[in-house]
Amino acid sequence: IAQPLNRTVLIPNFRHWTGGVFLIERLVTPRWEWELGLRLDGRHLQSFRKRFAAASNDEVAEENRFNHNLSGTLGAIFTVREGFTLRFNTGTAWRPPNVSELYSDGVHHGAAAFEEGDPTLQPETAYNTSLTGNFASKRLALELNVFYNYIQNFIYLNPQDSVRLTVRGAFPYFKYTQVDAAFRGFDASGTVRLTDRLTLTSKYAFLRVRDVRNDRFLVNIPSNRWENSLRYDFGKRGAYLLLGSLHVTRQMRVEPASDFAPPPPAYWLYNAEAGLTLRTAHRPLNLSLSVTNLLNASYREYLNRFRYFADDLGRNVALRAKWAF
Repeated sequence: IAQPLNRTVLIPNFRHWTGGVFLIERLVTPRWEWELGLRLDGRHLQSFRKRFAAASNDEVAEENRFNHNLSGTLGAIFTVREGFTLRFNTGTAWRPPNVSELYSDGVHHGAAAFEEGDPTLQPETAYNTSLTGNFASKRLALELNVFYNYIQNFIYLNPQDSVRLTVRGAFPYFKYTQVDAAFRGFDASGTVRLTDRLTLTSKYAFLRVRDVRNDRFLVNIPSNRWENSLRYDFGKRGAYLLLGSLHVTRQMRVEPASDFAPPPPAYWLYNAEAGLTLRTAHRPLNLSLSVTNLLNASYREYLNRFRYFADDLGRNVALRAKWAF
């Protein structure tokens, strides 16, 4: 492994060791539940790269990176009454840059892009806070999660203002970059049993992210989305029918000329699924038939980098059989 491959590879050969120890303490009372956690992590990354300067004679450059960090979390659950709880959590998290973020230098054929790492990247440190409310009754279940996460030295792939020409052609050029980013938003979901057999479920995700170091929006942030499903259970053999929809909004919070193409328009997708359970001699056999993008809509997902070249997947039909043994 200490002998690097030739320079056409995307990342160099490397060895990676990680380790960690943690401590969790919990206190439970009739209406409160408290939890405190501490964790110590360490990582050693050893990489082997070739230097291709004329004077280096293709010598091997061995690099060793040692990172460690202490993180913690504090959480509490308060039972307001039966079926209604509030959850609060605050804590820190840590992630050192991986080998791709540090040393990428070439064409990523899986993404059709030229990617360049940055060996000077520092570990990410996140400070997370969230508040969640849960309500459940016989026919209704609701959940709302509000969060604010501040990530120091947030690492992301930043589209550059040019393309890279290679022997394989021209590719969009991305470089791993660090900023301080603030993530805030909420996730809401609800399930209603309209009848004993008919159930409606709805979910909504809202997210806002800003580069606080440079006071601007970040690229490649998920769009807001709204998902719904209506399920009917027939009662016999576990048979059911499910109809669903997904609405994804257009990502409007992007700096002008910060990407190779503007964010794609909003879109709706419709799905359907049916299934049943057959009783065999030994084990039950679960069968299901699902159709995604039922109306074969043409759309492009903002986070999919193939959107620069083509539409996303059209109608897709899948037949599944599951037999536990």
